[in-house]
Amino acid sequence: MDENLEQRVCIAILKQLDDKSNDVQSVAVKCLAMLLKRVQPTQLGEICFKLCSLLLEGTNELRDIYSIGLKNLISEAKEVNGALITLKAAPTLLRGINYTHSNTSMQDDIRKESVENMTELLRRFG
Repeated sequence: MDENLEQRVCIAILKQLDDKSNDVQSVAVKCLAMLLKRVQPTQLGEICFKLCSLLLEGTNELRDIYSIGLKNLISEAKEVNGALITLKAAPTLLRGINYTHSNTSMQDDIRKESVENMTELLRRFG
C-alpha cells in the first residue's frame, strides 16, 4: 500500500472502534492487530496516539476496547518501533495514571487501564 491508502485504511478502522456494536468493535481491534505488522512507523505512531487519547477521552463504555487495542499494539509491534511507541504512549498514559475526575468510577477505570498499559509498555520496551 502507498502511504495515502495506508493512512485512509487506518483511519477507517479506528473509526470502527466507536461503533455501537460490540462485534464491530471486536473485529476492528483484530484488524488493527493484523494491520500493525504491515504499516509504516508514521501510521503506527498515529494509531498509538489515537488509542491512548481514546483511553483517556473516549466514552467510558468503550474504554476497555481502546485498552485492548493499545495492548495489542504494544505486544504486536516490532522491537525496532519500541522507541516510537514509547514516545507516543508514555506521556498520555502518565496523564491517565494521574487522572482526576469528579466521577470516581470513571477516574478509577482510566487509572487502571493506564497502569495496565504502562506496565505492558515497560515490560515490552522498558
